[in-house]
Amino acid sequence: PDTYEPRSPLASVYQNSGDERDREQAVSLLKENMRDEDVDSYKRNNARDQLLQIALKGEKDQYLINEIINDYTSDTTLSKTELNRALADIYTRSEDYVKADNIYNQWIAETKSPYEKIETRRNYADMLEKSGRTRDAIDQYKELMDSQKNDAYGREQTVNKLIDLYQKEGDMLKAENLR
Repeated sequence: PDTYEPRSPLASVYQNSGDERDREQAVSLLKENMRDEDVDSYKRNNARDQLLQIALKGEKDQYLINEIINDYTSDTTLSKTELNRALADIYTRSEDYVKADNIYNQWIAETKSPYEKIETRRNYADMLEKSGRTRDAIDQYKELMDSQKNDAYGREQTVNKLIDLYQKEGDMLKAENLR
């Protein structure tokens, strides 16, 4: 996100100065935090997030992004859900939408919990919309709406989102039919 505020002083220095040496120092420190087994999961994930911010700033650093992905996938303390959430976020933020699609579709297919499935589908639809794939987002929101038959509030939110997307697409008839 554009409003992200780094928690590491070196990462903050890098973001403010743009100096390559500051960047290298920040990356080095954050990698240590990311890999340190004595660091709690919150700090480790924070280090990963800050590294991703650095990797995405300016020209994308795919090597660093891959290091972060490898670190997540080798982290045995993460649940399958936490890993999927992290990978989907990384691929979405780095605009690798094909890989994000694959993660989301696999995650939705494997999820047993109806509540987690709904939340995952909602996040997937949001990602599709943000990436400019409105028609695909509409399809996901329609599936989401079908799965929310017993959740009036969630269904109403989904219907309102669909109305907005149909209007964005210029399809006023479908938007009106949902009202």
